[in-house]
Amino acid sequence: MSPLFIAVLALNLTLSTIADVSTTVSRVTTNLNWFYIGLIFNILAVTTFTFLIRIGGLAVSTSIILLLTILINVLFGVLMFHENITYLQWIGIGTGFIAVILISGVFVPFQ
Repeated sequence: MSPLFIAVLALNLTLSTIADVSTTVSRVTTNLNWFYIGLIFNILAVTTFTFLIRIGGLAVSTSIILLLTILINVLFGVLMFHENITYLQWIGIGTGFIAVILISGVFVPFQ
């Protein structure tokens, strides 16, 4: 993966996470300002996601970004919002993490 791909990926994950957390805060507090903040960050996340697809292609970019977004949001849900995750759900989350490693091609010696 190129340094540009990794940089845009990190930016997209940051924007997406801020959007998801803002939207969740808006649901918990019923404060619509958080909803609008989340909406703005979602628009920015979609824009960077579109650029990410142009750099890395649809299949790999989509798989990596969706799985990492799920992993990050689960951690925020558990740590910030005290949501409960069952044992089987943790197995699914771990499987998703392994999938990101395999899809990204980190362990492929020659590409």
